[in-house]
Amino acid sequence: MENKDNKETYIFSGTGLSVKERNIAEKRFNDYRKNYDITKLSDLELLSEKVFREALQERTKAKIGQLMKNKAVKSSTAVPKLLLDSLDANLDQILKIDEKLGLFTQKKVDSPFKYIQTLKKKFAKWREQNPDRYITCPHCSKAILLMIKPEHYKAIKHPFYKNNVVYNEEAFKLLKEKKITKLECARILLGSTTQSVDYVDWVLQVVIPAFSKL
Repeated sequence: MENKDNKETYIFSGTGLSVKERNIAEKRFNDYRKNYDITKLSDLELLSEKVFREALQERTKAKIGQLMKNKAVKSSTAVPKLLLDSLDANLDQILKIDEKLGLFTQKKVDSPFKYIQTLKKKFAKWREQNPDRYITCPHCSKAILLMIKPEHYKAIKHPFYKNNVVYNEEAFKLLKEKKITKLECARILLGSTTQSVDYVDWVLQVVIPAFSKL
């Protein structure tokens, strides 16, 4: 039976590595263990082997780099076959370990609760950026949800409102110049019938004088 505390108690030894290599390998080991669902003792041992071989891979590459700086081979760009074969064989073993551990496909899965909490946070952020509007269809009376994306809109001064009053400066200017009638002005503002003329009279008598005092 596997120890339930393997993930917490298993210690990476790094036997065979230098101090510098061991520190790097241990960090990789902890990163893999953190980001993938690796808890069984057998898998942790495989993971240790993986980061050990990754350290060897870097060691061999460093040897190749040093060799290329050597004056004796400076004129040649060929990498010794023995070192290349060593890299290839070691990489093949690393890939086999990856496959056994399921690292190609098995990303760490959060607990259901944590996953739901993450979704809630993402949804709250999305709702903040995408406010909605609820209306009913004028034809079938069914509910309709209008989703608005603020980044697709440009905020400008509303041409038919002033101090929260339905108003259009150009329309009343044309009315004053007698180029349109009160009824036409009302239709511009409210798109309604002759009853809207009363609204135009109210704007002329009350609202516009109030505007002049602001």
